[in-house]
Formats: sequence, structure tokens, C-alpha cells
Amino acid sequence: MSDYQIEDGVLIAYHGPGGKVIIPEGITAIGDSAFAGCHGLTEIILPDSVRQIGDKAFSRCTRLRDITIPGSVERIGEMAFHFCIHLVLVMLEEGVRELGDLVFMDCRELTYVSLPNSLVSLGSKAFYGCERMLRAMIPSGITEIKYQTFTNCRALNNVFLPDTVTSIGEQAFYGCWNLKHLELPPQVTDIQHQTFGYCMALQSICLPAGLERIGDGAFLACKALMDVTLPESLRQIDSNAFHGCLSLTSVNIPDSVRKINGFAFSGCTGLTRATYSDRIENPDVFSGCTELHEFVPSTRSRRFTAVDGVILSRDRQKLIAYPPGRRCVRYDIPETVTEVCAWAFSEAPVKVIYAPDSVKEISKAAADGTKEEDPFVASARAELMTNLGKPIFLGSPEALPPRHQRRVVEGFLVARQIGMPEIEPWKESYVEYVRSTYRTYEKKAWNNELLLRFLMEQGMLRVEAAKLMLQKFSAAERPELCAELTQYLQTTEGE
Repeated sequence: MSDYQIEDGVLIAYHGPGGKVIIPEGITAIGDSAFAGCHGLTEIILPDSVRQIGDKAFSRCTRLRDITIPGSVERIGEMAFHFCIHLVLVMLEEGVRELGDLVFMDCRELTYVSLPNSLVSLGSKAFYGCERMLRAMIPSGITEIKYQTFTNCRALNNVFLPDTVTSIGEQAFYGCWNLKHLELPPQVTDIQHQTFGYCMALQSICLPAGLERIGDGAFLACKALMDVTLPESLRQIDSNAFHGCLSLTSVNIPDSVRKINGFAFSGCTGLTRATYSDRIENPDVFSGCTELHEFVPSTRSRRFTAVDGVILSRDRQKLIAYPPGRRCVRYDIPETVTEVCAWAFSEAPVKVIYAPDSVKEISKAAADGTKEEDPFVASARAELMTNLGKPIFLGSPEALPPRHQRRVVEGFLVARQIGMPEIEPWKESYVEYVRSTYRTYEKKAWNNELLLRFLMEQGMLRVEAAKLMLQKFSAAERPELCAELTQYLQTTEGE
């Protein structure tokens, strides 16, 4: 019985034991799935008569280590060598024109593939998961790098893209961990969804002068990326475009940009200085940029100006954005400002914001007090304080509606802690207010050390509560608080 099933010159199926297989002369095509799952196949010799290799022709030939495709083969079908997990070397001779989708997908040991100049089509996911592939020299006949072509080629460190390439698809180089440098062809105008996402060793990339859009997550988690020059042709930067680019220290957004979507530069913890473009609608563009201490408006900005690195409206009446990396105990809003806009102090590492009488409105979203690290806002305007989540009211608590009176006590304690002189005229009012409702604050003191120390200072903490708290902090190994509580008990009981 013959090992080959042949019909009209097409090898339909192989029934042999594997090992070294020499395809007979005269065969014009290897049919779909002809050798699929032939685990014994170790070597295959193709004659020059073969014109086509069908879909899944050698899929899952797990012992095949190398192969030479003669130039007579014009097309290699989809998944032709899928999951040939020990395939190391592939030689494609001049004449091969098309590689189908997923053709070498999950060939985990594949190290080298020669791509001939005759090649005009490279399928999507062609080299997906080829973890040991070292380089990709794309021939000039290729115009498109398709969807996920090189996704998870983790060892890939050398890529050449010819000027003929006009399009690079979504996630084309996603997860190429060792890719360090890349120059994009001049005709590329769009970097798509996560094209270079998780290229964690990528240090520099040369963007073409005609680039118009950087898609969402285009450089997601490229943590080694240190320098990016955005061209004057750029029109749009999408969400999370540079999210997690930890080594990026500065970014200049050109005036050509017409749209910047949310979180475009979020999590860039090395960013210290950034241009604040007129097209930024929300400071969350720089969310999580914990070292960003200076915003600079673009040179031709019609909307913004900057005062000490803080972005204000051109007329200085609106406070737009405080740098999320500028750390200070207290920030005084300029007296020209009448309105603090939404998200202006989002993630701002400032403890207290002082709002002068000129400020008539503060967006609740600017300082809603929902997070522990949110700043306190100090103001003498009662109607303003009722809208804030973490207020310091520079007045008597009784001037506020009853439902808001308790909210300002913590702010009063913070103001005392930082030595804020504006609170001094109202200190006694706050002390008396707490004294009149000390049971409420005694309960809060279990989780608020500032309040606990204040109650001890004023002699308001009951002995029974102090003893219970001493047990709690002793179990929590807080010797400093235990010493203060012990001294308080000795003093109180001695009286």
C-alpha cells in the first residue's frame, strides 16, 4: 500500500510512518491537512514541481525541525505549519509570494525564517507565539503588517520595515519583550490598538513625519520607552496610548493634535514635565503620573496659561489642572481664580488647598473627599464648604447647616497639624463644638489618631475608653500611642 494518496497531482493525504519523507516529482500541491498531526515526521523534501501548500498541511507535526520551501511554491496556506513546536529553521526560496494567516503560529522553537524578496503577502498571526524568533527582515513587496503578525515573539530584537509598508495592524508587535529600537516607515499614518503593547524593552521609536493617529494602548506598558518625539502631523492620541511608560520623562504635545482621549499618558510615573494641550478636556490624561510636577501650556495655546506649573484658563479665572506629582503641604489658589474645575486636583498629593474669597465655585469632582489621600479645601465661604467632601471651614462650625457641622472637624485638626494660621480665630469654637458632642468623636477616635490625640489634649477622652484603646494599640504594637494613653490615664486618674 502506498504511503501517499494522490489525486490529479495533489497529495491529498500521507499514511506513512514519518521520519524523512521525500515528496515524489510531479506533485503540484500539498493538500489541506495532508500531513496534519504526523508526529513522526522529522524531515520533508519538496520537489520543484510543487506550486502550493494547503491549509494545515503540516499542522501539529511536532518533530519537524527544519524545512526548505522551493521557489516554485507560490502560496503557503493558513495554519500550514501551526504548532510545529520543534521547528527551528525555515528557508523560503525566491519565488514564494504568499504566507497565509497563522502559518507559523505557536512554532515556539522557531528561531530563523528567511523571507524572500518575492513575498507580497504576510498573513495575520503569521508568527504569533514564535517565542524564540530573533529577527524579522520584511521584504519590500510587503505593504501591510497585519493583525497580531508578531504577537508574543518575545525574543524578537531586530525588525526591519521597508518604506513600502503603509499599515501596521492591531497588536502586530504586542508582547515583543526584547524589541529595543524601531523606525517606522514614512507612509504609516496610524498606529493602531496596542500595536506595540507590552514591548517592555522598547527604548526608542522613530515616528514618521506624516503620522496622524496613535491608537488606544499603542505603547501600553512600554516601560523602557525614554524618548518619543510626536510629529507636527499628529491629529489624535487615544486612550491609554502611553499608559505605563515608566521611563518617559517629558512629553511635548504638538499644536496639530485635535483630540486627546482619557488616560492617554496615565501611569507614566517617570514623567516630570508635560505640555498641556488645548485639546485636553480632562486632567485624567495624566492620571497616576506621580512625579509630574509641572504643566506647560503649548506655545500657541489660546485656552490655557500656567502659574507655577499649574494650568489656569487664559483669563486666569478658572483653575484647570494641578500637577499630580507636585507634593506640598499647602497650595494657595491664586486670587484671580473664581472657579475650580472638575478633576483639577485629581490625585494631587497636596494636603490642604486654600481657597481665597475670590473662589465662588468648586466642582465637587475637583475635591470630593472620597479617597483617603484627597486634599482638604480651606475656605471661609459656608455655602462653598457644604459641597466639599473634605473641608476646612474658616469659621465657626455653628455657621454651617447641622448635617455639615461634623464634616469640618477633621479638617480643623489637619489645619492645626500643619500650623495653618487662618484657623486660629476659630480654634475655641471648634473645641467647644467637639466638647458638646464628644461621645460622637470618641467613637471616631478609634480610627483617627489626630482626633484621639486632640481628645486627650482637651481632656475629653473618658477613662474607660482610654483603657480599651490602650489594649487595642498594645496588641497592634503601637508603643508611641500606648505611651501617650498611659500618661493620659495616669494624669486623669491622678486628678
